[in-house]
Amino acid sequence: MKAGDQIETTRSGWKFSGEVAKNFDEHVSKSVPFYSESHQIICGISEFFVRDGCTYIDLGCSTGRLIEEIGRRHEAKKGITAYGYDVEEDMLTQATQRLLREKNMEIELRSSAFLEMDPINAAFITCVYTLQFVRPFERQMYVDKIYKQLEWGGGFVLFEKVRGPDARFQDIYNTMYSEFKLSQGYSEKEVIGKMLSLKGVLEPFSTSGNIGLLERAGFRDIVPVFQYLCFQGLLAIK
Repeated sequence: MKAGDQIETTRSGWKFSGEVAKNFDEHVSKSVPFYSESHQIICGISEFFVRDGCTYIDLGCSTGRLIEEIGRRHEAKKGITAYGYDVEEDMLTQATQRLLREKNMEIELRSSAFLEMDPINAAFITCVYTLQFVRPFERQMYVDKIYKQLEWGGGFVLFEKVRGPDARFQDIYNTMYSEFKLSQGYSEKEVIGKMLSLKGVLEPFSTSGNIGLLERAGFRDIVPVFQYLCFQGLLAIK
């Protein structure tokens, strides 16, 4: 079945490899409302945490676009190390090609699972529309790990698609999001095809569910920094 942007997929078979990796930047910019603006918000927030000699981690770095933008935002700073994690080798191939020209910070891309990584004392960690693809029973372990990897006073930015707090709000989210995708030029068949491909693959939590993950990990200072329909960004400070 077709999901738009030259992407072929199957029922419950959405993957971020192959043609998805090659066409990811175009597809995500059309599929996720205010995706570029979300990156601008994150880059702005990073200025409160990223400094000379610090470490930045991007979980689910995909094609490396956010790492590149963070690097440009902090080109005047020295000694920054960035780690990008993604489980898809095809995504890391795209990220490697994109970040070859990045000279002002040291970048290491890793395909190993984040839960297996060595301890890193990070000033800033981002996880943008990634945790929703982690199996629900593993998410608390991921957020616990993120909390431990942050230095005191460090910032964690989490952007996720969220479920409505009840059936009526969820119906509003679903309808308006479908209308958004149609407005981006996707056909009804492509919208349905993408939805079917994500069954059992994309499992969003509600806002309260995501905040619960953060609080159980140890975060106490949490604030929303973005929301458009079912797409939300949170900033948590350790």
